[in-house]
Amino acid sequence: RYGTTTHYGLLTTKDSALVTTHTVDFTTSAYCGGGNSLHYQVISHTADGAVASSTDATFVPPACKKNTWIDRVDAGSHLWYSVTSSADGVKLAVATGGFSGFGHIYTSTDSGATWVDQVASGNHAWVNISSSADGSKLAAVARAGDDLYTSTDGGVTWVDRGAAGGRPWRVVASSDDGQKLAAVDYFGIMVTSTDSGVTWTPRTVDGASHAWDYIASSADGSRLVVGGDNDYLYTSTDSGVTWTKRLSSGSLTWISIASSDDGMKLIAGTNNNDVFLSSDGGATWVDQTVLGSQVWRSVTLSADGSRLAVSGNSSIYISNDGGSTWVDESNAAGQRPWHSVSFSSDGTKLVAVDITGDIYTVNFDYTIVPTITSSPLVTPAPASGTVVWDTDVDTNSVVEYGLTTSYGSTTSSTNFTKSHTVVLPNTLLCSTAYHYRVTSYTVAGV
Repeated sequence: RYGTTTHYGLLTTKDSALVTTHTVDFTTSAYCGGGNSLHYQVISHTADGAVASSTDATFVPPACKKNTWIDRVDAGSHLWYSVTSSADGVKLAVATGGFSGFGHIYTSTDSGATWVDQVASGNHAWVNISSSADGSKLAAVARAGDDLYTSTDGGVTWVDRGAAGGRPWRVVASSDDGQKLAAVDYFGIMVTSTDSGVTWTPRTVDGASHAWDYIASSADGSRLVVGGDNDYLYTSTDSGVTWTKRLSSGSLTWISIASSDDGMKLIAGTNNNDVFLSSDGGATWVDQTVLGSQVWRSVTLSADGSRLAVSGNSSIYISNDGGSTWVDESNAAGQRPWHSVSFSSDGTKLVAVDITGDIYTVNFDYTIVPTITSSPLVTPAPASGTVVWDTDVDTNSVVEYGLTTSYGSTTSSTNFTKSHTVVLPNTLLCSTAYHYRVTSYTVAGV
């Protein structure tokens, strides 16, 4: 038996063979990378039921395998709703409850290997949580007329910031130092704070009421972007004092927004099956139609805006080039009702949660550059064809094809493998020359 304490809690499958030399294999991947010791004890039974057990011993699990999604089971199974990360990806905090129940806030100080139930956070329907860059200051909001809460010790103790008012809060955004906060509710209330939530200032946008859903902040808290139901996106460059309506975004239902440190690169997800990017502080927006149609519940990006991640109601996509190309993580991470994702500032660590009870982390290795080790070959078939090739590391499979070198059509597989087989759709013109090109990306999007 093994676990994070001498209470253990986890058991390997019993080997019933009666032997004098024992070997038991078990996985500790859920605890990888934390650097903390796991306790273990061995137990043996004779045929007549006599028991021998060892004293407690410890070992340190190895580092996490790169580009591998890890199910962090130590946190248990809860209605995970919102997750936030420190800049280095070591300190994590997750809010539970949302619109489906009530719960606590959980924190990790070892990149998700182990978790602490912060019971002092209270039993609330938490819908959003944000963190300072060092992970010491947290701000969280709950729905159903509840208050806004802050912590200055990484979630151990909490202060009810009643000055903000009891509202059906949606989101609270934080500057890197945790001093500047901005929060919105669904019935048009927006408040900002410059003293970590001690006092609050009401803000108005266009002098009108808005059904706000999300707000995001730059690292220094000066640049904000906000969106709501059937509305445009609005940006501010003075911490929410004045606002600019961004007509190029279109009037949609914006349910997730994230900002680069300088506030110039923005990403926003909608309930209308769209993800939009901006590289000019929100002046113009580009629809990422390649991502397809999902409810894009969460978006995140690295400090410089070059690495992006979006989570929908079934898939997670990542980009390593500012959104030029995207990699579907479905087969690596699984298809789940993902609800929130958060990057470390350099984009190498990602944490993702779903509302059915799972927390996953992944360490991306951008130094692993794949090589196609065997030239792609096509086996023609009537109105179709099969393309095969090999790579030296596990990658996905993409085939572009068409009547010219502009191609125009794409068929892909999200399976990450070294041996690739892609069957083209049964729509090709017979006795016609086609151009084609294969591409393979690692889990990290390289």
